[in-house]
Amino acid sequence: MTPTDAGRGRRKILALLIVLAIFIGLPLWQFLQPEDIPPTRAGVLVELELVVPEVFEDILRYPGTITPENTTVVTPKLAGEVLRMHVRSNDQVQAGQLLAELDDSLPRLQAEQARAGVRAAQAQLDQARRGVRAQELESARASVEQAEEDLQTARSNLERTERLYEAGTIPRARYEEAQNSFRSARTQVENARRSLRLMEEGASAEELELAEANLESARKQLQLAELQLGYAEVRAPIAGRVADVMVEEGNMVSTETALAAIIGDELIHVQSALPEEHYGTLGFLAGELEARIFPIAYPDDPPYEGVLSHVSSVIQPESRTFKIEVAVDNTRGRLRPGMFVNMELIVRRIEDAIVVPGSAVLRRDGRSVVFTVEEVEGETVARMLPVRVGARSTGRLLIAEGLEADIPIVVRGNTYLEDGQLVRVVEGDRP
Repeated sequence: MTPTDAGRGRRKILALLIVLAIFIGLPLWQFLQPEDIPPTRAGVLVELELVVPEVFEDILRYPGTITPENTTVVTPKLAGEVLRMHVRSNDQVQAGQLLAELDDSLPRLQAEQARAGVRAAQAQLDQARRGVRAQELESARASVEQAEEDLQTARSNLERTERLYEAGTIPRARYEEAQNSFRSARTQVENARRSLRLMEEGASAEELELAEANLESARKQLQLAELQLGYAEVRAPIAGRVADVMVEEGNMVSTETALAAIIGDELIHVQSALPEEHYGTLGFLAGELEARIFPIAYPDDPPYEGVLSHVSSVIQPESRTFKIEVAVDNTRGRLRPGMFVNMELIVRRIEDAIVVPGSAVLRRDGRSVVFTVEEVEGETVARMLPVRVGARSTGRLLIAEGLEADIPIVVRGNTYLEDGQLVRVVEGDRP
């Protein structure tokens, strides 16, 4: 045998091995590749999945940022020195919880003064209602009698002085002095009689009304003083988490000084911007759509439940987006303002829906189709079914028309498949 013949023999053996490799490995390779190749005569390897009705959720997925329900900056209503701070940053507080204590020396003194004013006004009103005591009335009558006696003496003195003045024995000044004494005595009698009459009659309606008004005014002054005293204790206006404390003990503060900032975090919001194309779907569904929130900080946490709470009525012309807010229950207290999250908006939920993997639906001649299989004369062949796709979610498609439950469909190996083509079902995958 010549070297040429030996070379030809080796080439023939190599060619035979190549043909055998293609014949044996091509069907298996065709199934394993993501893109199928034209089938062999032995039939295309396919994988089936039985159509089973399931719950389908039409979902929009977008990122978002957490914002608090509200942020409150706490300022005192009373100026003074900070005696004690009872909270620190990141503390959880309840509404009405004590945050700080201010120096209350001045408002406390004002409150005590107001209490004394109430007691005095009450005593005046009691006296007006009760009237005078018997001893006071007797004293007033004695004062009238004394004034009348003094008047009689002054009258007698005036008459004597007048005769002496007319006789020219005393100067005019003495006579005028006697006149003044008489007028003064007469005035004292009138006043004494008036006082006695008032005591005997008691306080008038006007005087009682004035005393009652004075008491009411004193009580209001006390309420105001006690309110100012209460302002020395600064309390949390809302429940939440202390984001920051701005002062220290010993600092002097005014009514404009920020003491602390509190974030209400029991209910928080996720804000996001969605493309304009979704406005027709979401624009009027605030308060109705459910949502699931997935914070990237807690990848192992179960999703946080929420509801679409606000849809902006304005489309931003620069980005062609609109803003939405989702209210999220944060009773677990793990969500923080500024966190980045992934959000799922459940646009609709359909029970007993016909749903198939995205790989099962192909486009043929401008329409969507799926393939099933049937037995024909002992062989398994592919059958093409036109369908109408409703929506896509997480790689699965909602079939609106053209497919029923309990039908096996081809989910792999269908790229080049044709209606009526011979197929081989992967062992164990056919129902």
